[in-house]
Amino acid sequence: WTQMTARSLGLVGWVRNESDGSVRGVAQGKAAALESFRLALAEGPPSALVAEVEATLRQDEPEVFQGFAVRR
Repeated sequence: WTQMTARSLGLVGWVRNESDGSVRGVAQGKAAALESFRLALAEGPPSALVAEVEATLRQDEPEVFQGFAVRR
């Protein structure tokens, strides 16, 4: 769901499920798309229970990703 949402917003980066049940990732793209992504993550997919979304904005980072991947 996260990968599909990120791709639909034109974002690049990655996402990974952590052993403690949390989800970690990095997304790069336009500010408006990133904000839409953050809001979508706060809602989550229908089957998810999202307790918290923590986001850190970094400006002027070079784009180092191609596409949006699910990491294992």
